[in-house]
Amino acid sequence: MARSKAAKSEAVQRVAAEEQMRQVMEAGRKLCEADGNEEPKTVEIVWRLFREAADTYDRLPDREMGWILSGNRIAWPDVVHDAADRKQAQEQYEVELARVQSGQDAVEAVRLRKSPPDRAAIGRADIVVGWRRLLAGNDQARDWKILWLLATEKVKARIVARECHCSVRTVWRRWEFQLQVIAQRLPAGQ
Repeated sequence: MARSKAAKSEAVQRVAAEEQMRQVMEAGRKLCEADGNEEPKTVEIVWRLFREAADTYDRLPDREMGWILSGNRIAWPDVVHDAADRKQAQEQYEVELARVQSGQDAVEAVRLRKSPPDRAAIGRADIVVGWRRLLAGNDQARDWKILWLLATEKVKARIVARECHCSVRTVWRRWEFQLQVIAQRLPAGQ
């Protein structure tokens, strides 16, 4: 009796995981279509999901870094003690406002943050990170690092090769091989 309950529970979990993977792959297909790829292959969908996951993790708020960067700042504005301080603060404000409104140094003056990711993107990113167990080969940690750094689109292959202690050609070979392995091992890739 206990075995049949456990078997049923495992079967239900397996069906739920397959449905979740089907939804993730469908979302990846839609992302590829939005990029202009009308008939994406499974490998292309996997790579697009990797890129989305890297972007999602990049857009998550970094509470620790925010705490570190705010080191000397306090939540309260500067106290204006007398009329001269008030006049100087108003002049600084007007100069900064005019500079931003005129477009001078507006990009340097204001650092724009990406909007936080939605709940579905975070869920897909977590699933993509779980694909690490699907990698093949002797140096899976290096290959994961290659996949992830290339997915961020901030690091060139030459720098990835230097960090992973291999050639640029090896970086691209491992990237291609591991994407194919993941695509084959996913339930939707068969």
